[in-house]
Amino acid sequence: MQDTTDATLAAFARFKHQFQNQPNQRKQQLKQFVLENFGDKEISVLDVGGGKFPLFSPEEIPSTWHYTVNDISDHELAQLPPSYVTLHADICGELTEHHGKFDLVLSCMLAEHIKNSQRFYANQFRLLKDGGAGLHLHPTLFSLPFTINWLAPEALAKRMVETLKPQRKIKQSVFPAFYDWCTALSREKRRRMDVGFSHVDAAISYHHHYYRSIPGLSQVAKLLGDVYRALDFRPFAAFAVYLVIK
Repeated sequence: MQDTTDATLAAFARFKHQFQNQPNQRKQQLKQFVLENFGDKEISVLDVGGGKFPLFSPEEIPSTWHYTVNDISDHELAQLPPSYVTLHADICGELTEHHGKFDLVLSCMLAEHIKNSQRFYANQFRLLKDGGAGLHLHPTLFSLPFTINWLAPEALAKRMVETLKPQRKIKQSVFPAFYDWCTALSREKRRRMDVGFSHVDAAISYHHHYYRSIPGLSQVAKLLGDVYRALDFRPFAAFAVYLVIK
């Protein structure tokens, strides 16, 4: 088990460099890391908050995986192809019957919508087998667009997101964002360790594309992202992937 943990940590150390220096395709980078390091293993995987848009399509799921898509909305899960195994449950709710069931817990752009992240990680700790891992991709405070989204009233925040990223309106996938435990600050490692995880690490990106439709501002945002990356200035990080190992 220790050899597996050491291999995962070493692979994630390499991933951190890629994630920081290649600001595009964050979701694809996460998927590639997961496939390269877990794709040949017979494991149980939980895609938390996957809803109707799971991280992996049926064609991408390795034959060795037992893949379950979780969501709080049964309406979202009902839109999945029948090949998926689903778990209709609140990830912060009572999940006793699933404790110790999963080797890998994943989420993509979910954590910022969790109100109680201490409960989220505590539940995840119980869901994982000993030596199991969690990987979570999410935006971070205090990058400007996410800070505005956090501070603005829900209706205004929804309108701004749909204006800057029209595809979100088409998908009807704009949900309230709370950003609890969603920073790149050093306290985040301590918080997750306090839950009980034996190892915690984070890959950080300093770029976002929320201003790409606004000439001039987009270039300024990229320049600032380059500066923050060069200085590794964590308070203004834009995205993170947190790795936790039980």
